[in-house]
Amino acid sequence: MGTCRCAPGGRSRGLTLIELLVTLAVLVILLTVAVPGMRNFIKNNRLTAAANGLATTMALARSEAVRRGRPVTVCASAGGTACDGAAWADGWIVFVDQGTPGTVDGSDEIVRVFGDAGDGVTIDLGGMSYVRFLATGELDT
Repeated sequence: MGTCRCAPGGRSRGLTLIELLVTLAVLVILLTVAVPGMRNFIKNNRLTAAANGLATTMALARSEAVRRGRPVTVCASAGGTACDGAAWADGWIVFVDQGTPGTVDGSDEIVRVFGDAGDGVTIDLGGMSYVRFLATGELDT
């Protein structure tokens, strides 16, 4: 018939049910501790990415204003074509603002469109609907 695959001394080389249950219990405990930490890690990364994206946008707008010798504006825009009063986290645009300040109109050129900042990210610029840089690189207050 069959032969026993036994270790020297006659013992079987497999896992017992008790050993398997203990291993699973340890795994469940480790996952219970690790998953919430991973969620916070992901949230912090999203927040950092949004903050860096907005800071990069402001630097771009300022440098474009100086380079072009014209005012450049950054405003919240969900659609990517106009300052539509959306939340900043829904996206924003950078445009050369030659007409009405803070409004994409007539001869204004959209320089760049930035999309949604991500789930769970809120951006608050203290109630400002747009940020405008003058041709000198100074903020238009």
